[in-house]
Amino acid sequence: VGILYYPDQFPKPITSWLDYFHAPENLKSKLLALNTAQTMFGLGLKALGYSVNSTSASELDEVTALLRQHRSYVKAYRNVLFEEKEPLLKGELAAALVYNGDALTLMEMNDQLRYVVPSEGSIFWYDSWAILQPSSQKILAMKFLNFINQPEINARNAQFVSYATSNKEAEKFLSEEYLSNPVSYPA
Repeated sequence: VGILYYPDQFPKPITSWLDYFHAPENLKSKLLALNTAQTMFGLGLKALGYSVNSTSASELDEVTALLRQHRSYVKAYRNVLFEEKEPLLKGELAAALVYNGDALTLMEMNDQLRYVVPSEGSIFWYDSWAILQPSSQKILAMKFLNFINQPEINARNAQFVSYATSNKEAEKFLSEEYLSNPVSYPA
């Protein structure tokens, strides 16, 4: 998770979570935030220098205050849209919290956008697949998982969705340019 933003909307390049959470006054109602409390609290904890896994009541109270103060800057709590009517793409918003693969897609749609993972670090996440116990199509589901995890197929899927792959064999089918992209593969 990082910050996708228009550099001309901020007085200096964004390097910290606090640059987002303490945005300039003129950006009220011009930010997009993610709609999961766990993510927002985790990023708030990072912004304040705490562990994303903190259970300290005083630290959680500080984050609550930070998020309440930040609320007037947030136009909406949701994921970005990949369509022309997305307010971020149209320049109606100044910044958004986004997943890195989403950032790449949006940057291809609007080359004025920049993406940063703040210096404090971020939340590491991954998608996963599971076959539910009551599934009536377990064999078919297993065939799909075997298919999608074939290295060449997995590499094609990673490129299509603009995300990193955890399949080390698939990386052999990805270009060095793709593997060294700091948006897909942050430090």
